[in-house]
Amino acid sequence: MSCGLLGACTGLGPAPAAPLVPTPCHLRGVDAETRCATVPVPLRADDPASPTLGLRVVVVPAVRPDPSPDPIYFLAGGPGQAATEVIALALPGLARSQRQRDLIFVDIRGTGASAPLDCAPPADADSLAALFDDTPSDADLAACLDALPHPPAAFTTDAIADDLLRVADALGHGDINLVGVSYGTRLALTVMRRHPGRVRAAVLDGVAPPPLPLFSSFATDAQSALDAWFADCAADAACAAAVPDPAAALAGALARAESPAPLAHPRTGALSTVTVGRAGLAGAVRNALYLPGLAAHLPVALQQAADGDLTPLVAMSAAMGEGAAESMSTGLLLSVVCAEDLPRVDIEAHRDAVAGTFLGDGLVTSMASICARWPAGPPAPGHADPVVSDIPTLLFSGARDPVTPPRHAADAAATLSRSRSLTVPGAAHGTLGLGCAPTLVESFFDTADPSALDPSCLSTLRPPAPSVGPLGSRP
Repeated sequence: MSCGLLGACTGLGPAPAAPLVPTPCHLRGVDAETRCATVPVPLRADDPASPTLGLRVVVVPAVRPDPSPDPIYFLAGGPGQAATEVIALALPGLARSQRQRDLIFVDIRGTGASAPLDCAPPADADSLAALFDDTPSDADLAACLDALPHPPAAFTTDAIADDLLRVADALGHGDINLVGVSYGTRLALTVMRRHPGRVRAAVLDGVAPPPLPLFSSFATDAQSALDAWFADCAADAACAAAVPDPAAALAGALARAESPAPLAHPRTGALSTVTVGRAGLAGAVRNALYLPGLAAHLPVALQQAADGDLTPLVAMSAAMGEGAAESMSTGLLLSVVCAEDLPRVDIEAHRDAVAGTFLGDGLVTSMASICARWPAGPPAPGHADPVVSDIPTLLFSGARDPVTPPRHAADAAATLSRSRSLTVPGAAHGTLGLGCAPTLVESFFDTADPSALDPSCLSTLRPPAPSVGPLGSRP
């Protein structure tokens, strides 16, 4: 269909004869009322013979019996996270907004119950060693590709964005609001670019704008976050006494990780002797940075690791990493990143840019090796351009976010003429459930005017004080 000179489609096909009505359902771990539906979408919109995918949709109805007609679509992170599997985590930040608006959770194509691109875990996935080296082998990748139900080339951010509008059409929604977190912010911005006439307002939390190649900034952003926690330790008398030189503790821990060490599996408690490796321990530090409650323990945990006890650091990192992995689709992550991000990264220039960071270039070089074997499709032209829009947009960033810090939100806001960026002090990755943020989100969706908000209530939030207590003992 023709979309006009600006490519602004108001729909993606003929409207359904009657809106699809989701039926009552129950989701494990979700106490709120929920209603479920499956919405068919074409695998390839440009192919009349294309098979269809069934997208799982869950509606959390508004509390009030006469809700506003413009619901809120929640777009999860990753890429690869299933939105319907993180409803319980999302609701605290959206509970106030739910009083007036339905909340819509869609497992985007390739995730959850929507034609998932899941890769079977390797045979040793439950081993302690696998916690530190999850790079798939050639055989693992080949087995995964053989088992996929659809070609990965059809799974791109632009296709996902169009799917969301098909869902809105099927449910009879006109104007919609968006809440995107992490990768969901890129997806939200892509919806705003491709379907500007349908988006009333958007909230972006942990902004990853399309021009930013995912993985390219991870090492520098994680180092900045870690340096902030080290500075807190230096300014705290008790922490400074326990860890006189956090940077030296980090170096010692990374060196210690290269030797075999006795460790207890954080889930089973089974003891084994494992060489964590520099990359594995660096990944453990990065995982801990996602949550301030864990990051506050890092100086002491690194000192313990440098002194020979890796267990506390490994345990708190693995707990965070395993929980996040449960709702993720590896195949969808690879399909998006290998098509849209890694081709834009100059590996040699990146290696120079991250020299001296604790992560180094390992994440990018590892992902580049995987992407060389993953059959990702070409993204849409202009997919990495800045999104130019006058849609009212509220952007949140955690001051200590190790992956999407405030500088990326500032880049996105530069071309969003009716936007406002808010930085949450002491927060890391994910801010919508903190302090007064839920109230600000509710107020913003009521007015669709970011300039009308008073965000001063966020200033009361502070990072937790550095931990100086012991974090467990040697196995």
